[in-house]
Amino acid sequence: MIDLEKIQKVVDLASQSELYEIEITDGDKRIKVVNGTSANQVNVNTQAPALPADMANSHTDDSQTIVATSVGRFVPMAKLGDTINVGDMVASVEALGVLSPIIADKAGVVSEVFLGDGDKVEYGTTLIALS
Repeated sequence: MIDLEKIQKVVDLASQSELYEIEITDGDKRIKVVNGTSANQVNVNTQAPALPADMANSHTDDSQTIVATSVGRFVPMAKLGDTINVGDMVASVEALGVLSPIIADKAGVVSEVFLGDGDKVEYGTTLIALS
């Protein structure tokens, strides 16, 4: 279920700022707010967005990777050497004060964390490698 109060807060923040567009993903729910000149629009899609081909991760060895599913600032939680299970929250992405969790879709041991706390992320940015 999508929290309508959270949606209203995002719409309010977008309308009070100079942001043109913001998209927040939480699991399989996606909220996109477009701050246009005539009216604000809110689109809710219950399917996870597909990653564009040009944003595919560039990590080429055979380790498993976890990639960003939203845009914002990286907040790491998993550290080098941590054992990760499917469903563990390994990081989050912050945008407009809203944290979107990054949940592991594979298990392994963290072999590399590619970004530092507060680094900017886009859809498909490689965040963590697992071995």
